[in-house]
Amino acid sequence: MVKLSDDERQQLTEMTRKGVLSARVMTRARLLLLSDQGFLDRDVAERHGVNAATVAHTRRKYVEGGL
Repeated sequence: MVKLSDDERQQLTEMTRKGVLSARVMTRARLLLLSDQGFLDRDVAERHGVNAATVAHTRRKYVEGGL
């Protein structure tokens, strides 16, 4: 699970709504938003059709380097 700041949450939400970014970036944004809501990696992965390891990797990259 990650804990996003209000600014980060807003930025990610805007990214997913605009639809002008690559599918990969939008997927990562959605994964982080769901993780922030308290969903487990396996649940987030299931919702987006990715592997739980992908969710864990995305979270780890966020923790290490932010957005």
